[in-house]
Amino acid sequence: MPEVFEIVVPLRWADQDLNGHVNNVRVGTLLEEARVVWRRRAIREHGITSFEPGPLVASATTHYRRPIEYGPELSIRVGIAAIGTKSYTMSYVGVQEGEVVVEATTVMVAMDAGGASRALTKPEREYLARYLE
Repeated sequence: MPEVFEIVVPLRWADQDLNGHVNNVRVGTLLEEARVVWRRRAIREHGITSFEPGPLVASATTHYRRPIEYGPELSIRVGIAAIGTKSYTMSYVGVQEGEVVVEATTVMVAMDAGGASRALTKPEREYLARYLE
């Protein structure tokens, strides 16, 4: 059974549009915040220092299921959809008031200090596998 990482991301006044919905562009930032906290947990709790420097987002896909309202708590579940040689695909499900409001994926490429892609290390692969859906 995969581990579940879930975080409540704070919605800011500036995240909303004139309709009181969270602006679609801001959703990418909220997903990024969840991803960064998840990665910091890998570094802090599991000592996976090879996650630094941070990976590069190679692609991002977002499916909006319904408007995200400013006010109610937004929870984001983070998982791993696939693990490759040099990359992995993260999945996100945003839930507000018990309803899925957004589903997304990002393909992340591991980078070395010089900015080139590199193979995932064994500890990275093991950590990622804990969240494999």
